[in-house]
Amino acid sequence: MKRTIYTRIEDVWSSNISSRLGEILDLIFTHTVIGVVGKPYSGKTTLLLRLKETLERKFKLRVVYISSNCLVEPELTIYENLSCPILMDEISENNLESRVEFVAERLKLSKVKDKYPHEVPPEALTRVTLGRALVSKPDILILDEVPLNAEDWMLLGMMMSEGMLDKIVYSSHSLHDMVKHCDIILILEDFKVVAILRIKGIPHMSRRTYASIPLR
Repeated sequence: MKRTIYTRIEDVWSSNISSRLGEILDLIFTHTVIGVVGKPYSGKTTLLLRLKETLERKFKLRVVYISSNCLVEPELTIYENLSCPILMDEISENNLESRVEFVAERLKLSKVKDKYPHEVPPEALTRVTLGRALVSKPDILILDEVPLNAEDWMLLGMMMSEGMLDKIVYSSHSLHDMVKHCDIILILEDFKVVAILRIKGIPHMSRRTYASIPLR
């Protein structure tokens, strides 16, 4: 008889992470930047997609999910890419144009908006992807292992302060990255939340500490 060497994700989810879903949703609603950290195949993407589904269906929130392989359209200019928001509904042509101009300026893309993706540096393409999401004015932006540098985080913070975004859920393999930017961190192993860390202090790595929150 052939040995089964895998378990269906649905079964793993229903027996592990789902038992924490209500608790995780509470953390999202009471914090601004939520981190999810774990090794490959720890369940990060499964959790993020389930959160997106629940937040949209049950709470009627506008949620944009971006993965690390989310690409821009190579045949479109940067401006045209920004004009194709990930969530298209309920955006009039006038509102879309004004939002694109606003987002391009805030994300420092105005000078390259008439160029094509192959003509701009890679870090600018990350901001184009973020911009396509922000034009939609999502309630929650989910970033699944999207590479962000310090300037990207600064610009996202600026957009949050100006009302273009409410919350961020960010996944990574690196706890070091999480401590720099997140208010609270979920640590996943084998599709289970094994620890929750609440970050304390000001947003500077050398001055921040974290404390473990016991799981009920």
